Amino acid sequence: MVTIVETSARADMDDARRLMRAFVAWAQELSVEDRHMIDRYFDPAAFDAELENLPGKYAPPDGRLLLAREGEVAVGCVALRPLEPGVCEMKRMFVEPAFHGRGIGLALATRLIELARDSDHRIMRLDTSRHQAPAIALYQKLGFRRIPAYYPPPAGSEGFLLFFEKDLTQAD
Repeated sequence: MVTIVETSARADMDDARRLMRAFVAWAQELSVEDRHMIDRYFDPAAFDAELENLPGKYAPPDGRLLLAREGEVAVGCVALRPLEPGVCEMKRMFVEPAFHGRGIGLALATRLIELARDSDHRIMRLDTSRHQAPAIALYQKLGFRRIPAYYPPPAGSEGFLLFFEKDLTQAD
């Protein structure tokens, strides 16, 4: 049975760090031909600093960091951070490949959307790579629609990153 929990303890942060590092490694394997883009997107120094400072920008009350647990084992994560008043961003969505196809990503995203609404966010944005077809399908199922870039993407990443937005004021 999978449960979705908000991070709170030091062990939760260790699990989140492990999963976020696993996400980068998985993304590098998924799109070998675009590995240079992944390496640019996840700038090692900035990414390491983010992980060391968790929960950092994902800390309540403005942010959230969720884990999916199968028993005692963390198998997925997702985070939320504020971008501007009323607008937040979904970040670091990842489910261990061995647990794909079990609805864990849907459960994580659904809970994060609920928390965003509870925090009076009206818009949720996210970015993902073109190689993540199952994630893109999930986001579209949840009501996200493609939008232009909402931040200056890394140079040369045209067509690699896709941007999405969901109006949180609309019923699902």
